Amino acid sequence: MPIIRHHAALRALVAVRGHPFDRSGFDVMFQAMDGVSATMVDQPAAALLMNPEGMRDFDVLVLYDMPGLDFEAAEPPVFVDPPAPLQAGFRALLEQGKGVVALHHALAAWPTWAEYHEWLGGSSSIARPWCATPRAR
Repeated sequence: MPIIRHHAALRALVAVRGHPFDRSGFDVMFQAMDGVSATMVDQPAAALLMNPEGMRDFDVLVLYDMPGLDFEAAEPPVFVDPPAPLQAGFRALLEQGKGVVALHHALAAWPTWAEYHEWLGGSSSIARPWCATPRAR
C-alpha cells in the first residue's frame, strides 16, 4: 500500500469505477509520478466530493470512471441521470477553475448530461444525444 504524500506538489482526486480495469496497475502509474499524490475514490462516493468543499484539498480531479450507466438492467445499458447536487457541484468546480482530466471511459459517463460532455470536450458514441437508450431514473 502506498504512503500518503502530504507534501506533494500536485494532489489529485482520482474517480474510478464503472468499468473493469487493473486497479493496482493504474495506481502504480500514479505512484511512479514524482511530486504527485493521487487518492482513488470509487463511484458513487467520488461524486459526493465533486464540489468546491469536497475538492478543497485537491488540485485536480482525474476522471477514470463511468457512472450514469446501469449495466444490471434487463436490457443494458440503461442511462441514469446525474444527481442535481453533483451537477451543481461539478459546475461550481469548473467555475472555480479547478483542473479536470478525463481519461478514456470517462467520456462515456453520464450519457444524459450534455453539459458534462461539453465541458470535457467529447463523448463516446454511447453518450451522444441521439442514443435512444431508455432512462432508469
